[in-house]
Amino acid sequence: MNKQELKKNFELLCRGNHIVLDETEYKFYATRRWKADYAWPKKKLIVELEGGVFTNGRHVRPLGFIGDCDKYNQMSLDGWTLLRYTVEHVNKRPKEIAGQIKEVLNG
Repeated sequence: MNKQELKKNFELLCRGNHIVLDETEYKFYATRRWKADYAWPKKKLIVELEGGVFTNGRHVRPLGFIGDCDKYNQMSLDGWTLLRYTVEHVNKRPKEIAGQIKEVLNG
């Protein structure tokens, strides 16, 4: 499944669980080109979808993994809550994902 299909499934998951999407491709850090897949800035929540886990995609190759560590560490340093999901999570555990997102948004 490519990243666009993963995003589509995630968005359907959100709609089906009454989670209003706030920002997509959100630029969370001014001096880098980093963007978050989904963000709720007022709640400081970011969701990143990790595509390519089973296909040797960018997120699991050395330089991509290192870059993601830098990005995720900066999110934490800036006070964001980061939730990361793979295809497996989105397709097989949608209620768990919805519960986690709602916990942050309602907390």
